[in-house]
This record gives sequence, C-alpha cells and structure tokens, in this order.
Amino acid sequence: MNAGRYRLHCFTILLAIESRYRIVTTLRPHSMKQLFFGAFAALLLLGSLNSCKTPKSADSELASMDLEKEGPKKTMYLTGTRPASQLAKDEKLNYDIWKIEHNDYPNQIRLYARVFDSTGNFITHLAPPAHPSQEYWGPLTEKLGKRTVPVSPFSVKEFSDADSIPYAINLLLDYSGSMKGVMDAIYEGTDLFIKLKQDRDRIAIASFNKEFEIKVPFENDPARITRDFHVVRDQSFGLYSAFYDGLLKSIHMFDSLPQSMPRILVAFSDGDDNYSSTKLREVFQLAQEQNVHIFTVGFGYSHDEVLDYVAQNTGGKSYKVYSKKELVNVFLEIYRSLRNYYLVTYKPPEFPGLHHVALRLTLPSGDTATAFGQYDKSAINIFNDTTNHFSYRIPFDYNQATLKPEAQIMIEGLVDQLERYERVWLEVQGHTDNIGGEEFNQRLSEARAKAVVDALISHGIDAKRLKPRGMGMLYPLFPNDTDEHRAANRRTEFRILRK
Repeated sequence: MNAGRYRLHCFTILLAIESRYRIVTTLRPHSMKQLFFGAFAALLLLGSLNSCKTPKSADSELASMDLEKEGPKKTMYLTGTRPASQLAKDEKLNYDIWKIEHNDYPNQIRLYARVFDSTGNFITHLAPPAHPSQEYWGPLTEKLGKRTVPVSPFSVKEFSDADSIPYAINLLLDYSGSMKGVMDAIYEGTDLFIKLKQDRDRIAIASFNKEFEIKVPFENDPARITRDFHVVRDQSFGLYSAFYDGLLKSIHMFDSLPQSMPRILVAFSDGDDNYSSTKLREVFQLAQEQNVHIFTVGFGYSHDEVLDYVAQNTGGKSYKVYSKKELVNVFLEIYRSLRNYYLVTYKPPEFPGLHHVALRLTLPSGDTATAFGQYDKSAINIFNDTTNHFSYRIPFDYNQATLKPEAQIMIEGLVDQLERYERVWLEVQGHTDNIGGEEFNQRLSEARAKAVVDALISHGIDAKRLKPRGMGMLYPLFPNDTDEHRAANRRTEFRILRK
C-alpha cells in the first residue's frame, strides 16, 4: 500500500468512527465522545494493525528500501558464463524460461531458456552450434486448458556474447513524484547499463510523469550517452503519472531504426497511471507492429498485475525489486540475458486461452530439469476498459445450429478464460447468412447462440454468467455474395457484460 493509500485508508476509518459518534451522541454525548477519543488514541497507538500508522512520505518510504531486506524471495541473477564441460557431478543448476515472444503466433513461438550454476554463471555448450546436436532438449509440451499437447518438431540454438547481435534498447524512467526516493539507484543502474553496451548497440533514455521527455535519443557512443544523460537527469520531475502514454511514445522512438534490429523497451515504474489518454490495447498493438518487447521493473509498492501484464503481452519479462542492490542486479541481468540464451522455436498449437509451456532438459550428467513459462492468447482482458466485444469464429454448417467438432478448441479456450476471470459475464451472439427469411434466420441465430451457451455450461460454467442472443442476418462480416463469405457470416460473437 503506497503513502496515498495509507492516508485514504486511515481517513476512511476515522470518518467511520466520527460518523458513529455523531449519530449516537444525540442520545449519549459524553460517553460517546469519550468512546471516540479513546478509539482515536487506540488507532494511533496500534496503527490499525499496522495499516494505518502515520505514513512516511513516498520518498522516504522508497528510499528506506536500500536499508532493508531485498524482498521475500531470493532471486538468482545472471553474472557470467561457464562451459558445460566444467560442471562437477551432481552440481546444482538453475534452469528457466526467461521470456516468451509470441508476436508471430500462430506461426511461431520463441522461447528464451537459460541454464546457470549456483553463482549465476550461464552454462554454455548445450545446443548447436557450440554442441553438435540438441540431444539434451525435450520433450516440449503445452498445456491448453485441461489438455496437455506434445509439441514437435522444435529447434534449439545457443546464442552468446560472441554472436554480437546489435540491439536497440530504450530505457523509460518513471519521473512521477512517487519514484524520487529511488532515483539514485536508477542513476547508478543506468550508468552500469550503458557501460555494458556493445559496439553496434544503440541506447536511448526517456522519462515520463504527466509529460513525456526524451532525455537521450538513440545513440551509439556510450561516453556521449552518459554525458548527455547526466546533464538532464535531474530535470522534469512531476506529480502525475502517464505510464501508458510513456510506453506508447517510447515505442515510437524506434521508428527511425532498421526493422531488422531487435528492439527492447525497459520501463522502470511502479505501474501507476492517473493521467494517460492511451489505452493498453494501443500499447500492445503498436508493440506488435514495431516488434518491440517490453521489460518492466517494479519498485516496492508497485502495481504488479499491470506490470506483469504489459511484459507478458509484449514478449518481455517483468521484474520486482525491493532494494538498490536488486535494482542494479536487474539492470545487469537484462543486458546479460539478451546476450546469453538458448533460443527454442516451434509452431504452437492454436488455442484461444492461456498456454502453459514445459520444456525438459537432460544434462550431460543425466540429471533432468523442467522449465515452465506461459503466454496468453485470450480475448478477455480485465485490464482493458475499452474492448468489451470480441469475435471467435465458432463455425456452423448451413441451416444448422449444431457445433462442429472443430469448434471444441474454441469452446475449451472460452472455458479456460471464464474459469480464470470468474467475475466476467458474457453475451453470446449468434449470426447467420442471408439465405432464408428474416424470421427464420432470427430463430436460427438464437439456436446457435444457445448451442454455444449449452456447451459452456456442460464444461461447468455457471449459466447465470451467460446470456444467449440471436442477431439474425442483420450484421454480416462480409457481403453475402459468395459461399465463402456466407460461411464466414455463420458465426458467434461475444460481448462482455461484466468484468
């Protein structure tokens, strides 16, 4: 809970006590006045179970993180490299899927896997070209709803510093009032990040509060980047936060760069947004068009759900930090992990829901480990308050309201989404082509909507969350002038009634 929420919470409790005092004191003013002040004193003394103590300012609250523990969970960061031939027998290793890029779904998925030892050294020579085969990798599976599907074929390739892939990296810094207390850590981490820059990389730095400002445009010379940033780094702090605007404008900064250059946006923020005109769907759409992958780093009392959602939907990764040391480690981790990874590529199974990925690794010693990741291809989005209508083409034969076998995947995807978002209610809309009269098609569209609703109910979805509605032939996707267009118009669509 941030400082503003502390104050609001405390003020709400005091108002509740005062309201009770005003109502009852008309009957027993002296005793109730004593009760009120006694409650107030107890509130100050006990801090309302530690949630209503007089809060520190946002600056001092965040600044104090450097003096406290680094967070509830120990995190392993990448520190260097080490070949697999140097591993001792039974040596403990860490294995993870660092990030998943799904911009090219359903044509291709790109998994970035890492193997490192207990001190953070990346383990090399486990896949081509450093190793002659990908014998250590697999099987690869995806869990789709309640089904687990094997994925084959897939390819694995090792990348390292020696590959010298040039990156374009944009650092977006939150300059709103709540972040001032950790700016010294951000400055130190930024300087280290710039020092890691390889010859052909380009780095830019931008900031946002209610306004967006380019601190340093994309530049190749690390000395110039550092010098220019130091000149302006203490300027343009503000009270408001237009986080989504900042993301969108930072993505546009890549417009002048070659499309072939991998593009990374690293956003350091608490995820709060109280000023943007931009919606998240616009950020995701532009990131996909520009092939920009967003990494988010949250500080202390951050909106983790938003930061996780932004990273996951753009093929990036989300980090949570509690101290200056952790923040600096994350800066270094991001840059090193862009250089050292195992790239796993494959064609995914199509499923309109959450994809749970599992990839097994069998080490030269014979030990096995499995890394897990996920990416979301759902249409339901509880963070997007502007998109309440979506279309899944659940197909029907001519003059029929019976679900076809190929519709089962779409139904399972909807079940997966509705099980995850239990507060969502849907209107299921049935549509037809224009063959037959208006009254006939109205009845047919209602039957198609009901068929989908019945299928969802059979999978355990509560009937009260689903409302069937026939739309008849009034809203075609295409002119009803060919068999192909008429088939496309025989469909169901969905409107979110509540979320």
